[in-house]
Amino acid sequence: MKNVIGITGTIASGKDHAGKYISKKLEVPLFEISGPIIEAARQRGISPTREEITKFSPIFAKEKGEDYSARVHLAQIESLGIITGMRQVAQIEYLRSNSHLILLAIDAETRLRFERAKSRGKFPEAASLEEFIRHDRLENSGPNTMRVQECMRMADYRLKNNTTLKDLEYNIDCILRTVMPEITSSN
Repeated sequence: MKNVIGITGTIASGKDHAGKYISKKLEVPLFEISGPIIEAARQRGISPTREEITKFSPIFAKEKGEDYSARVHLAQIESLGIITGMRQVAQIEYLRSNSHLILLAIDAETRLRFERAKSRGKFPEAASLEEFIRHDRLENSGPNTMRVQECMRMADYRLKNNTTLKDLEYNIDCILRTVMPEITSSN
């Protein structure tokens, strides 16, 4: 059975950094769960902004299934891979049924996440903290298929990323030593 380390969490909590860190450390491929959705949106002439992708996701999910991106990425994994950004329960359920999934949830204080997103220019749609909070709420309610908080509750491990990247990496290392001691002992 294939092994997957999945990462879910709130906007700008450190999911991408965690995924890149684990991928490099274990020398395994990294996939972003939204990749197939973003590609499908581009093919239809839809701008790949967070807001447009949030609107497009339920349409795409009805066409292909809410677990579509998980199916695509799992097929690309040989034995072990990292999948970041899971926001749909069906993605996690598919991976739990069809692989050995270790799911990490990453969160951080809201104001800190907003400042991180703003400083990286990662989230231009949220010019203010209030707008950022509105987008955060959209990922957990409304007509879309995203349910970040539900996904986070499904996690095997939860990390708070309120300090430094070094602290986040240390906490990830502790988890990896627990769940994959045979792999991490040589790294």
